[in-house]
Amino acid sequence: MKACLHTTILGLLVVLGAVLAPGSSLAAINGFKFNGIEGLGDGCGLDARIGKTIGATDHVINLDDCNRYKGCTVRISWSLASQPAADAVYVVKVSKPGGACSDNDLTTLGDTCLSTFAVDETSITSYTNMSFTVLFDELTGGICTPGTDLSTKVYIIIKELGAVANETIPFRVDLKVPAAPELEEAVEGDSNLRVDWKDPGNEGETGLKYHVYWAKERFDNATKDVIAKRESAVTGRSYQIRGLDNGVEYWFGVTAVDANANEGPLSAVSSGMPVEVLDFFEAYRAGPEAGREDGGFCFIATAAFGSYAAPDVWLLRRFRDEVLMTTAPGRALVRMYYAVSPPLAQRIATSEVARAGVRAGLQPVVGVARVLLATSGAWGVRALLGLGALWFLAVAVTAAVVVRGSRRRS
Repeated sequence: MKACLHTTILGLLVVLGAVLAPGSSLAAINGFKFNGIEGLGDGCGLDARIGKTIGATDHVINLDDCNRYKGCTVRISWSLASQPAADAVYVVKVSKPGGACSDNDLTTLGDTCLSTFAVDETSITSYTNMSFTVLFDELTGGICTPGTDLSTKVYIIIKELGAVANETIPFRVDLKVPAAPELEEAVEGDSNLRVDWKDPGNEGETGLKYHVYWAKERFDNATKDVIAKRESAVTGRSYQIRGLDNGVEYWFGVTAVDANANEGPLSAVSSGMPVEVLDFFEAYRAGPEAGREDGGFCFIATAAFGSYAAPDVWLLRRFRDEVLMTTAPGRALVRMYYAVSPPLAQRIATSEVARAGVRAGLQPVVGVARVLLATSGAWGVRALLGLGALWFLAVAVTAAVVVRGSRRRS
């Protein structure tokens, strides 16, 4: 008798809860199992991010999916752990993107729910291998306009022995794309270009990656996938494009890609030209005075200080990369330096007297470079370019004088 009284009270509490909280579900479906999603129709294979496998909980539709699978049908499969009571019935409701449906009865839809049931009230005669279909365009809203990030909910609602339970399968419709990165001027190297960029429009975003595009002709958003080569999944904000032809102009651009694989618009497209550089160390290491250092392009300074990694050489390399190579006049100056310095560097490397003289001659240039590398602003750039010319002349003249002196002494 006491057990019957408890059951009656529990039933009254359930009914009362339904009356007092019509917008909240009463309970999850006992033994519910999600068995996967399948796309129906030509070209409707569906991307893995939509959560097609058994037990999947994340279902994401991005902008590319929204356009690619227009007109497709989606079949959702599910099952129960055991056969419910003989009176068990269910319905399926689908919300509008960003909306919701009433989830505590089998008849009410609501203003932000689709106006028709995906499945009308149906008896549960078999608890395994159940499925229903919804239109893909119902999940997305049918309009793939960039900028929205909403959730569409699919409700399976069961009524058994007078009690209502439900499960909700959410589809995140993420059509919000990242902003375009901002390109910096490329650093031109031997058979390569180093592309750098900033990304102020996406500050705070997590999971971003970048696609770098390049081609021998100009391209844009519409033609980049046809004309250009691409390096995908770059995690930093710099990428060196290798294997290029020297003396050929290359165009390049960058896009940002978010964690849901939404690719943003292409940055402004820029161009650069790889330059052929004779590396003094290739000859130095192969010669009779073979050195042990790795190759590099600070020929005279490296020969004078005896190491490509020496602090002063490292500072001059910074000056070259961060200042001279960022402008066309600076790059021209570096090319001129590359053209005339290797023979001088070879002579310096074989004479301790020459090396000491060049080290002394470089000290004023190193000191001024150290100060001006910390300087910002347009006047600083002009001063640095002036220093570049001074650097070139000082190194060349000092090297020539020292080499001439070493010849006389020898």
